[in-house]
Amino acid sequence: MEMTKEDVKNYIEKIYKVPVVKVNTRIALGKCERNELGYVVKRDDVKRAYVTLPRYEKFEYPKLFDNENRLKEKDKDDKSYKEATSEHKNEMDKLNKTTPGYSPWFTI
Repeated sequence: MEMTKEDVKNYIEKIYKVPVVKVNTRIALGKCERNELGYVVKRDDVKRAYVTLPRYEKFEYPKLFDNENRLKEKDKDDKSYKEATSEHKNEMDKLNKTTPGYSPWFTI
């Protein structure tokens, strides 16, 4: 809410390295809602900025995350999950063999 049009323009130009032609801002009023206790509660107001770029300029979001590293981490997580579930299943099978007729829950 505290950013002015100049602040938004400088932010876009410095962070995304894109030239800005014009910035329009408006304040969107928060909705009034009734909570579970029956009280009327108003959400916070939000300032929205509409940025106009030059006609020749194309904006692309910067890559914040490296997809290769995320895939490697996901593979590690999947492997550890499979190992943990297989170990748990083996333990439950051992308990079922030693105490037939009882649920593994009661043998703990």
